[in-house]
Amino acid sequence: MNQYAVNDIPVGSGFSRSLYLDNWFILTTSELSFSQELKTTLLEWDIREVFSIGSPKAILPEPTEAIANVGKMKEAEEFFENTEKYMKNIFTQVVRNGQLDFKAVADKVQSVYPLIQDDPYFLLKFQRTRHVDVSYDTFHAVTCMAISVTIGLSLKLPENRLIELGVAALLHEIGMTQLKTQSYFEEKKLNLEERKALYVHPVLGYNMLKSFNFPLPVCLAALEHHERENGKGYPQKLSSDKISLYAKIIGIACSYDAIISRRPYKQEEDSNANIIALLKNEDKKYNSTIVKALLHALSSYPVGLYVLLSSGKKARVVDVQPESLHFPIVQVLGEEANIQTAENGIFIMRALNRSEVETK
Repeated sequence: MNQYAVNDIPVGSGFSRSLYLDNWFILTTSELSFSQELKTTLLEWDIREVFSIGSPKAILPEPTEAIANVGKMKEAEEFFENTEKYMKNIFTQVVRNGQLDFKAVADKVQSVYPLIQDDPYFLLKFQRTRHVDVSYDTFHAVTCMAISVTIGLSLKLPENRLIELGVAALLHEIGMTQLKTQSYFEEKKLNLEERKALYVHPVLGYNMLKSFNFPLPVCLAALEHHERENGKGYPQKLSSDKISLYAKIIGIACSYDAIISRRPYKQEEDSNANIIALLKNEDKKYNSTIVKALLHALSSYPVGLYVLLSSGKKARVVDVQPESLHFPIVQVLGEEANIQTAENGIFIMRALNRSEVETK
């Protein structure tokens, strides 16, 4: 791609091909112009260069859709940044002072709840573009909260329970603060002692939240979020209806986040295959109703998934429309144009594994 300095792009001009913020996020298409508002916003974020295969061209109409996307991106960035800072303070407060207040955490969840409710699809799509350099524990807490509340919305839980679920998701790993957590976020294998300690953190979290007088459903979520429907989880090997609802939701949200997130200690995995395995749920690890709710929230083809099209071309899912979950928008590999898949047009044949994507 060609690189263009934001300061040098004339306001009102356009590009012969789409303009990109990075390798895949489109700022404007060839039909839209580069507005003053878009330029100002990019410079405020200290974004100095943008990219395009094309070249600048004459004045075009105002890019209202691009402005909307940039505004959403700024909201999403602020959501993650502010909530991660809040969670870092929470963890520090617990370790140093042994204090935690349910109402304060619930108020925080309630303050960010409208953004999740308004457009969970964009929020989760934005999450996939982030790089995690430090503090994966706080990052994981925030993304699990967003995914859990999104699932809760699909299950049509009332707002008060969604707030409580959000609190539970933010604090489900609070027991890790009692361990030497740095060991679990480094690029090394855990020794036997560390592995044994890891299995205890749900119990530690339950005891901590109970001591802080948190509601029982929140405490149980911390205790049971590693339990599985087939009884092969931990620490109590509970199964099916013995597992609390919040724990079931957070369990699948954690698993999904673990697949899609970039982590400093994580070996590169075949995320495509893992996502499909999670959604198929063939080993019955997860509650089928909650899996369906996740599908409703993320579609059968989540953003970032690589797929084979009916045209024989390989593509990557770049957007999901709530009203058309089985027919996402894809970008053909090596091409710039996006395609809206459709039942009577080009459609997805199947997901691809990493080796198939890397094969030229």
